[in-house]
Amino acid sequence: MVAAEALQSFELPAAALRIFQRAVQCISKLGKDAAVIFRAEELLLRGADDGHSSASQFVFRRKFFRSTPMTGASAPPVETKVVVVARQLLVALKGSQQKSAEGLVIRLLGQRIFLEFTGRLGGKVRHGVPLLETMPFLPGEPAAGPHAVAMAPSLLARVLEHCVPPRTGCEEITVGAAPSEGLRVKSEDLMSSDREAHRTEVLVQMSDLEACSLDPAGGEVKIPGRGLRDFARAAENISKDLDSLGVLDGSALLELRFGATGPVVCSIASASDGLVRPLQDFRAVLMVAVKEHIALPGAPTPVPSTAPASARRAQPRQGPKRRAVEVDVADFDAFPEHSQVGRTQETQRPPPTQPVSATPGLQLFTQTQRAEIAQASAPRVPPAAPAVHSAAPAVPPAAPAVPPAAPAVPPAAPAVPAPTQMQPSQAHAPGRQAAQAALLFASLSPAAPAAAAAPTLASRLQPRFEDSEDELIGADPDEVAFARGDQEEEAPDWFDCENLW
Repeated sequence: MVAAEALQSFELPAAALRIFQRAVQCISKLGKDAAVIFRAEELLLRGADDGHSSASQFVFRRKFFRSTPMTGASAPPVETKVVVVARQLLVALKGSQQKSAEGLVIRLLGQRIFLEFTGRLGGKVRHGVPLLETMPFLPGEPAAGPHAVAMAPSLLARVLEHCVPPRTGCEEITVGAAPSEGLRVKSEDLMSSDREAHRTEVLVQMSDLEACSLDPAGGEVKIPGRGLRDFARAAENISKDLDSLGVLDGSALLELRFGATGPVVCSIASASDGLVRPLQDFRAVLMVAVKEHIALPGAPTPVPSTAPASARRAQPRQGPKRRAVEVDVADFDAFPEHSQVGRTQETQRPPPTQPVSATPGLQLFTQTQRAEIAQASAPRVPPAAPAVHSAAPAVPPAAPAVPPAAPAVPPAAPAVPAPTQMQPSQAHAPGRQAAQAALLFASLSPAAPAAAAAPTLASRLQPRFEDSEDELIGADPDEVAFARGDQEEEAPDWFDCENLW
């Protein structure tokens, strides 16, 4: 057991360390626990919220590490699954010494995960994160669709921050597919007394997308928006580090898939060779359960599929909570169904291959398609404007003749008949007051909703302000204090760990 655990060691350089930090930060915002899976040449981070309605996964492969458990070893691949508190793992990664760290060694020893940082001058800092006695939630990545769009991570982050701003009651968003327009994102502040004033709708036009495949039937889905917003912000920052690390084959994109059945799946991809391709050495996926499917008028109602039978005992349903995806039974083969569950579980089976999505890959828009989309989305009102301006030059010559006629203004004195009209109005004063009261009551009463206002175009949204999310982790003391939570111990400074261990 100890010899097997000694092999579970990964070494990350400084560039990969920042990506690992942001992945842990994204998981800590989603839920309480984080599952860490050690494989031969892969390191996986998985997390979910308390209701298992949202789940995220980050996969780090060989190109991210200086050394892996298979470096200099001939042992068969051993897979180990452990669970830790996500915030405790984040505290260990967000200390003040991380600003000058040159590398990180992640090692599983005993009942703890040790994080050993190496400084520029050779100093070392070691943090130990205890393991939990719980089983990880390990969902498989499902196929989603038929709607699929790909856009820049910064664009989706701006749209979601506009629809789900912080410190508001906007918890849910509605994502809709408009085949002739693009992608519509709507939100509503449920905590506000005036919901009309806090209703937001953003239209991501086809010209703003890098690739798009929308079903002609359209449709909308309602999902929690905060998890997707945090994932988009993390993806925007991670894509910059991926580019500096040399992992990207092309430009970074966010691929969003949703439809009438299944969850909403958002993943980081790259644009290369005219296609939207998944990354080979890195995988970041967010799966969100759909709370409500909204079909457009005239669209066929999807028939619910029957779940396949399995040998596992049926579990009672607890409340209205829905899981994001169906759990693969093979993921729990290593966990016996009794209360005495060990903190670490090992399996000798080879690591599973990367799940292949059943949905086809997206094709990037060509230059011809972009020109057609830009021409179709261009406003048609400006062509009528030149006709109005063409007749305008004929008016100024006649304008100078009007000022000489200024003496004609004094005869227009309607103040003289005013006294004669005031006296008859006194007889109808009660009726006038009643009319004014009726108008006042009509203005205060809730009127019928008028025509829907035009949505805000995503291309016109201002870039978001730089905040602590964009800084290197460990540079903002407030973020460190927030991540530390109720713990009072301070992060140690650099020292030689050989004197203590």
